[in-house]
Amino acid sequence: GWAFTNNFDINQHRSLEDRLSAAQILVQKEPLCPVVVDEMNNVTAIKYGALPERLYVLQAGKVVYKV
Repeated sequence: GWAFTNNFDINQHRSLEDRLSAAQILVQKEPLCPVVVDEMNNVTAIKYGALPERLYVLQAGKVVYKV
């Protein structure tokens, strides 16, 4: 199997300060894209999110799970 080795353990955000702290962890890794933080009511995700989300798991070239 595979697994990411550079994960961060970040708890569910309970406040805007939590979200900003999580974003700061990402910014310190110097990502190649802008980092933005949504408000706690997720207004940006609601307005501009790509829904429905789609997830496919492939195994040996075949779809074994699809949501």
